[in-house]
Amino acid sequence: SGQHNTREHAPVSSPGLCLAYVWLVSALVFGLMLSNYMSRQVVTAVFPFLKALWGLSDTQLGSLVSIVALTVGVLTVPISLLVDRHGRVIGATLMALVWSDATIVGGMAASFMLLLLARILLGVAQACFGSAGGAILLGVFPPRLHATVMGAFLAAGLFGSVLGGALGGLVASSYG
Repeated sequence: SGQHNTREHAPVSSPGLCLAYVWLVSALVFGLMLSNYMSRQVVTAVFPFLKALWGLSDTQLGSLVSIVALTVGVLTVPISLLVDRHGRVIGATLMALVWSDATIVGGMAASFMLLLLARILLGVAQACFGSAGGAILLGVFPPRLHATVMGAFLAAGLFGSVLGGALGGLVASSYG
């Protein structure tokens, strides 16, 4: 259906949105973006362990990173069309569920192929969240803040990438 929740499209200046709601939405969206990119990059920190445990080649290790970017690149536009049709909040919620499941499957993977499948699912989730999360933010902030809000949203992904590699390295070196 083409029906959308009016709150989803209301700018922050509308009387129905309070400042606390806007900042809560922002914190959730930024937090999801940060953690999404942390899980995207954490795999690089465990490359030496995966190489030793499963005897993976450098090509296989590289595919664990590149498959996420490839999936995001191929699916972002089609998934964004679905988000526009069915709603940003539904898209972001489904993304969080798929992303969580992909993270669990990846953490428990006992083979390269299962880990690769988990990474593909992570890419599906990120293809959805980039557009849904950004649209949610643009829906609650006034146009005069759109560039700033989107800049912070994109920065959350970059910080998540750095944190994922760094924290993953610390955990991997401490616990194997």
